[in-house]
Amino acid sequence: MSEPTTARMNDDQVLSFLRSELRAIRPTLPPTLPVQANFRTDLLLDSLDLVELVARIERRYALIIPDQDLPEFVSLEATVRYIFARVSI
Repeated sequence: MSEPTTARMNDDQVLSFLRSELRAIRPTLPPTLPVQANFRTDLLLDSLDLVELVARIERRYALIIPDQDLPEFVSLEATVRYIFARVSI
């Protein structure tokens, strides 16, 4: 398991992490994942997939993400914004 990120990060690093984790959760995802693709309608992720992604984000970035924030995780783009809004960079 990786340590929480404390060094400065950029969008590409976060996107790379998220894409890697999504492929680990759902190996059948296409090789390219557009940042605007909707997790549910475009990538066909179910609620368990999203909960797993959120758990991996919490571990990686040392965050506690409340359940009421789960609807904010709709795409890679939205997830990157969420992470940057809550992590000191």
